[in-house]
Amino acid sequence: MKYFILTSSILFLLNTAFGQSVNFERGDWGEIISQAKEDHKLIYVSLSPSWCESCKSFDEDVYHNKFVSDYFNSHFVSIKRDLDDPVAKEFVSKYKVRSYPTHLFFDQKGNLVHMFKGGMPANIFLDKSEEVHDPSKQVFTLKKRIKDNEKLTYEEYLNYCIGVFDLGLEDDRTTDLFLSKLNASSFKDKRVVNVMSHALYHSDTNAYAFEVFKKYHEQIKENFPPQTLNSIYSKIGRNILGASLKENNSLMFEKDMYTLKKYIPVENAAVIFFELYPKFYLSIGEDDKAFYSIQNTFQEVKHYQTKKIVNSCNDWAWYFCENSEDNERLQAALSWVNYGLSMADSYDLMDTQAHLYFKLGMVESSRSVAEKVLKHYQKTGKDTAQIAFLMQQITVR
Repeated sequence: MKYFILTSSILFLLNTAFGQSVNFERGDWGEIISQAKEDHKLIYVSLSPSWCESCKSFDEDVYHNKFVSDYFNSHFVSIKRDLDDPVAKEFVSKYKVRSYPTHLFFDQKGNLVHMFKGGMPANIFLDKSEEVHDPSKQVFTLKKRIKDNEKLTYEEYLNYCIGVFDLGLEDDRTTDLFLSKLNASSFKDKRVVNVMSHALYHSDTNAYAFEVFKKYHEQIKENFPPQTLNSIYSKIGRNILGASLKENNSLMFEKDMYTLKKYIPVENAAVIFFELYPKFYLSIGEDDKAFYSIQNTFQEVKHYQTKKIVNSCNDWAWYFCENSEDNERLQAALSWVNYGLSMADSYDLMDTQAHLYFKLGMVESSRSVAEKVLKHYQKTGKDTAQIAFLMQQITVR
């Protein structure tokens, strides 16, 4: 005799096709609250616009799943509303709903206790919905307790921070409070990695999250996925750029970038510096500093051969092609483009190369490259105005 073990995911698939649907009520909000009180249930509200294709898939794959429908019909009074509905309009405005489907959960008095967003498989949706009955995981219940100056447990702070970040909300004060409770072993918890990643992603070197990063950067490097870390390093650099541009303060920019450099790998620092130093100085009109910052880092970054470096090479070369008549700078820009083309086939780089050849008096080289670029742009439907104008100049020359 053979025995077959059905995994939970297979069971969900089998039951999706044959299960009943979640029972969505059609009464007004007052009637829904009355029914919830009478049945001693929480209220589930699905905001699913008629134009939302992912909402239609969610409706078919999740609300018709037997496990989901059985659980919701037993534990919630459920309603589903399009955005034209007055109740939906109020909730969208009041709770700043910007993505769909959105899932809101209310107590029997009509107070929002929890919310999460997006489409997901039926089993994950059911797991997240089962957690709604636990007050220690209800984001808006925890938010009210924080507002009332209640102290939460470590787990409650963690649940709150996860929920807030998932909703795209901000509560720096509470996030910092939670981060202050961490120790070296905390980063073995993937939930903590999630919270710390979000906090760092919105930080610069002056934020408390960065102080925590400095304190535990060895543990963070050990437990965070490399791709996540690379994104964090880059985003902190951009946050530094934004803050420094807002203040128009080059000393602030250089100080903060130097601090960042001390705590991130050499390769990441080189790529970030090659991208952001010129961007800062060009933005404040200091072309000389921008040029020399590129030259000083170009020899180093070209060893790392990343797409970001290739893109930056083209950006900086095009800028000086358009804004400089200095032969030294144009020759340097050409070397950046030639490096980029040695790493990747790119008609954008060839476009820049053709313009640089022309400005350097290398007319035949410019013509040869420009003709290839023009044919490609015509074939792919890309705007040909600039390269066509270059061809006219070449003809006149």
